[in-house]
Amino acid sequence: MRYQVLCSALLWCVGLGVTSALAEDLPEPEVLAQWGAVEWAEAAERVAPIIEDEFDREDVLTNILFALCQVPGQEERVEALADASVQRIQALGGDPLDADYQYPSSVYAYARIGKLDKARQTHALIQDPSESTWGLLQLAWGTAERQEIEATAELFEQIEAGMADLDEFTRGWYEAEVPMLMWLVGQQEAAMAKAEAIVPEDASADALLYLGDLAMDFGDEALAEKCLNQAQAIMKRLPDRGLWQVASAASLKARLGAPDEAAIMMLRLNEPYEIVQVGGEVARAYQAAGNAQGAEQMLTRLQRVVESVRPEPGFMEAGDIAYLWSDWAVAAHDCGRVDMVAEAWAQSDSSLTQGMIATGIAIEIAWVQWIEQHKDQVE
Repeated sequence: MRYQVLCSALLWCVGLGVTSALAEDLPEPEVLAQWGAVEWAEAAERVAPIIEDEFDREDVLTNILFALCQVPGQEERVEALADASVQRIQALGGDPLDADYQYPSSVYAYARIGKLDKARQTHALIQDPSESTWGLLQLAWGTAERQEIEATAELFEQIEAGMADLDEFTRGWYEAEVPMLMWLVGQQEAAMAKAEAIVPEDASADALLYLGDLAMDFGDEALAEKCLNQAQAIMKRLPDRGLWQVASAASLKARLGAPDEAAIMMLRLNEPYEIVQVGGEVARAYQAAGNAQGAEQMLTRLQRVVESVRPEPGFMEAGDIAYLWSDWAVAAHDCGRVDMVAEAWAQSDSSLTQGMIATGIAIEIAWVQWIEQHKDQVE
């Protein structure tokens, strides 16, 4: 779940990164199946230097940060990587907004390893008001995941103040994340109430679906189902009947054990990213139910969807396609099909795609392991 939220944010600032000089092949599937978050992150580190576009390269390095900061014992490495990231961003020049897009990732990484002074110093570099508020949200993710209750509560007040002057769309997008943070620091009932109270209603539906997805991460099916039902009730009232929420609702329905219903909901989707997102959850649900054939069929279908996407300047850049491959690869990995991942990696002519595949899987592994280690503490 956390990976999907991060990707949706980073999709705003990706570009081109194609090169024929690729890293070495992945090991045999039986070895690959034993890889953890660190091994996948290191594979991405080997790819990153040969990504031509500097902003795409930074996205891969950012994802490495997101993965490693969840892994115990990697704190010094994460701090060094974050330091280097800030230095690179400062050296980029050009439009200051380009730098503002990048800083929040280091803010999160510093906060996640307990370096709050560095997190705040980096946040102070952000000039754009909207990105500054996004940076506060990333700071709050870091403190919430560390179970720093008081620090997170103080950030809620700052985030609320920062959202006051944002346009309705951006405010709704940002505010939809707050209930998840509240839930992580033990405010479960307040989180649900917050999600239901968000205006406009489409943002409230988003918040409920995000919260339900997080609840599923921690095994709280009752809350997840309640969130889904509330969100779908809102969707029925929206002018477009919740078209923009269908993917999240279908994904949550699949996670709740109804993959066939989710597959039917997929018929409303047109965007490749949404199709891959929902289809990935359907494949996982089939695999979990013992339907390996159904999972493979869905993964194959999704692979064809991604393969059919062609770059369109200003709409579907090579970076967007790399994220599609990453989402697909994470689903394949979760279904135990590392052979499919290795084959896609070997056939790719994009070092950016390889980097996104590796970091996507690394983030997912690290997040799942963190949940297992902290489930009792959060609940």
